[in-house]
Amino acid sequence: MIPAIPALAALRARWKLIAGLGGLIALAVLLMLLRAEKRHSAKLEGRIVELIELRKADHANYTNAQSAAKAKNEAQVARIEVEQERITDAVSQDYAGDLARLRTELGRVRNQTAPAAQRSAGDRQASQGGNAPARADGDGVPIPTSDDLPAAEIELRLMHLQNWVEEQGKVER
Repeated sequence: MIPAIPALAALRARWKLIAGLGGLIALAVLLMLLRAEKRHSAKLEGRIVELIELRKADHANYTNAQSAAKAKNEAQVARIEVEQERITDAVSQDYAGDLARLRTELGRVRNQTAPAAQRSAGDRQASQGGNAPARADGDGVPIPTSDDLPAAEIELRLMHLQNWVEEQGKVER
């Protein structure tokens, strides 16, 4: 037989104690690992909660910015609409006034030239076979006749339309 070494013999006699100590050491290591894992998990959970709060804050900031931009845009659109309406009203009033003045002036000229035209109608028809020449005032400017009214109205309408377009183009958008 193999001679027994006294230290080994002592270990054999106390093997339950040694196994128990080994188990306790293993359990202590496992408890330390468990605590470290809990600390790490708590740290990660805290970071996750922080990120969730940051995400909520970002979402709120984005929503607020979007609402502010919408309100600003609506205010700008309302301002532009008011300005365009003011321009349209002003040009319409100017056009109506100018049209009334034009019609009044042409009516006055027609009334002034009608008696003279009747007096000289026989002279013109006799000399030119019915084609009446354009009449002029003292400065040589042709006197408008009632035939000129539609053309003058169209010219006036186009002038005011051009004014309206130019003014609309000046509105700051």
